[in-house]
Amino acid sequence: MATNDGNNVQRMRSRSIREQGVKRTTKLKTLCNFMKKVSAEWDLEESKDLTTWYTDQYYKQLDIEEGGGTLQQRHNEILLHTLSLWNDFHFLCPLIRDFNLTALENVDNETLELLLPQLLSAAKNTRDLELTRLLIDRVQNVRTGCIKLFWLLVVEVEREAGNHLRDPLNYEGHDYFFARTVQLFRRKLCKVNLCMEQTLVKQGNLVEKLVEISCTIRQSRKSISGKKKLITDIITESKDLLLFDPISLPIKGDVQTIGIVPEQCSVFQSQLNPLLLSFLTKSGGIIKCLFKSGDDLRQDSFMLQILKTACCILEHNGISAKDIVLYEVVSTGLVHGFVEFVPSECLDNLFQDPKGLGKILRNEDGSLDETKMSRFIDSTAHYTVITYLMCIGDRHLDNILITPEGKLFHIDYGFIGREPKPFAPAVKLCPEMIDIMGGKFSGYYASFMRRCLTTFLVLRKNSHILLDMFELMIDAGIPDINVTTLGKIKNRFALDMSDEDAVNLLTTRIEKGFENVLPKMMDNFHHTWKVVQSGAGSSAPKDDDQLDDWCYLE
Repeated sequence: MATNDGNNVQRMRSRSIREQGVKRTTKLKTLCNFMKKVSAEWDLEESKDLTTWYTDQYYKQLDIEEGGGTLQQRHNEILLHTLSLWNDFHFLCPLIRDFNLTALENVDNETLELLLPQLLSAAKNTRDLELTRLLIDRVQNVRTGCIKLFWLLVVEVEREAGNHLRDPLNYEGHDYFFARTVQLFRRKLCKVNLCMEQTLVKQGNLVEKLVEISCTIRQSRKSISGKKKLITDIITESKDLLLFDPISLPIKGDVQTIGIVPEQCSVFQSQLNPLLLSFLTKSGGIIKCLFKSGDDLRQDSFMLQILKTACCILEHNGISAKDIVLYEVVSTGLVHGFVEFVPSECLDNLFQDPKGLGKILRNEDGSLDETKMSRFIDSTAHYTVITYLMCIGDRHLDNILITPEGKLFHIDYGFIGREPKPFAPAVKLCPEMIDIMGGKFSGYYASFMRRCLTTFLVLRKNSHILLDMFELMIDAGIPDINVTTLGKIKNRFALDMSDEDAVNLLTTRIEKGFENVLPKMMDNFHHTWKVVQSGAGSSAPKDDDQLDDWCYLE
């Protein structure tokens, strides 16, 4: 009897300590760490009313919490800042499970869609049916959410099937989580949103036809001009592609398209010959996108998700991200998918022009365009920092582009945490970029460095968001998303250093990026190799091949 009384006293004391802990918890990071401690000591036999009390207590604090932002913004922040609670170990704790599900119920559609890959991965790792159903319920009436969830599931179903074929013995007894989830999702759509279910079927049929066309183009022995004519002929002869009932595409799902314009389609001169497709919208506009077959685009899609999240973090901290180019990448299978087309020119081709960057950033009288220079500096600083932090490799000049408005951006994220070329700097910057700013001691360069260091410090302060997003995707089967790469990314954030030391380290690496002559030699070698491979006698493109300036994903 005395033992039972002692246990009850101990339990009441433990509950009192935990209640006081929640009352003192006003910051999300503190709450997250507090909950991890609770999950390690949680007594599963305790009644659930304490769990409910914890969750309710925190959400009540939102009404009186100091700080800017609307209540909805704070709900969105809760999910972003507590992603580390979504792994299968912490999900075993009833407190954390309930807290997570409540957070998921309260976020807006935009935040939910942004984090869908991580949430779907959490659902798979925890095998939590309530979480799976909640994800489906949240997106079932949101067109863009439905499309994104569907194609995420399609790719994972294909991966499950591939794993079974490669290793049938170890895969025996596997519950095929994603196959069951996609069936559950489509049954739900048939009941509550039949129109959306029909749209997904039409999208699937369209993707099958595009895969077939892409394979035909790639296997053709014709020249690039012949392949461009071939795709025009194929689409012209395909009546079901020229005009079809209005449907949304897997990319830009909020826009209805009614056909493909064959005269505005083309083929890129590269090993995989991506297709440039021009879709006619219901309103009479044009959506241009690439369809690429033969390459896994999931890693590119993940990096664009990281870039978008980084922009959200900057905006929340009062730093404008309006000049940052973000484009969509949607995998429709393990080896094919859509990429949003952004009219631009790669730096490798631009640097062959005597004017170089001045071709875009200077006025007709030779003076610098202040508006374009502002865009160039902000966008260059952002991509400089994010590609450095995420350890992006293979940063040759065909993978760095600039728009006619002066916005610089990177493409092709096939190498994360590894580098295929020798002498690659930690930070990719060209001497030409610094020269157009007026050199290392100019006002433009000072603005560029100020933006770089501000962006770095803000992202460093919120590094747990990006690191948690990365960690939740480690089991997704994406080549470079692994524990080794995660360790390298953590080192780039320099979390064991003071802000001052971390800033000094980044400053040194930025300067080495454009002062070292070896990366410039490798850029020249890459250009020479490209010219030889194309069989061209001159680096200047012909009028017929203007689209090849835009070497997307190559």
